Amino acid sequence: MKTVDERTGEKVEKTVFSINTSEDFARLRQLWSKLPMIPKVTRVEDAPSVFRLPGSTIKVLMSGEESGGSVSVFYQEVEPGSGAPPHHQPNEEEHFFILEGEMEMTVGNQTITAKPGTFVFAPRNATHAFKNRGTSVCKFLTWNSPAGHERMFEAGQRMGEQGVKDLELRRRTLTAHDTIFHDR
Repeated sequence: MKTVDERTGEKVEKTVFSINTSEDFARLRQLWSKLPMIPKVTRVEDAPSVFRLPGSTIKVLMSGEESGGSVSVFYQEVEPGSGAPPHHQPNEEEHFFILEGEMEMTVGNQTITAKPGTFVFAPRNATHAFKNRGTSVCKFLTWNSPAGHERMFEAGQRMGEQGVKDLELRRRTLTAHDTIFHDR
C-alpha cells in the first residue's frame, strides 16, 4: 500500500453514482469517506473540472474523491448581476473568501458588501445568498464540508444544457444534492 506522501497528485477516477434523492447523496458521501485522501497542489488554470452556470464559472480545485469526502474546494467567477438566491444546505457548511471584486453576501440576517479579504461562513441550515452588484467579475474561493457540492454544480449545468425549464424538477434535483432554495 502506498504511503500518503506517495499518493501526492495521484489521479482519481470520478465515482459514477446516480443522485435522485437526498438519500442517494448521503450514500455517495459515505462511499467517499472510505477513499484515501490525496495530497494535492494545483493551480486554478489547471482545474480538472469546470462548470458553467448562467453568469458563473466554477473550477473544482478539490473533489470529494480526492479529499475522502471531507471537503470540496472551488474557484468561482461571477459576472455582474449574477449570483445565488437564498438557500441553505442541511448537511454541509459553506465558506467563502473574496479574492477580487465585490459581492453582496447575506448569511443569516446579515447582509454585507464583501470585498477582497472578506471571509463568510454559512453553517448547516443557515440561509445564505450572494449577488454581484458591481461592474466587474467577482472572483472568490468557496469550500464545502463535507464534499459533494460539485455534484450540485454538475446537475445544474446538465439541466441548463438540456434546456430544463420545469422549476419543480430543478428544485427537486437541487434538493437531492443537499441544496434547498427558498421561495423569494
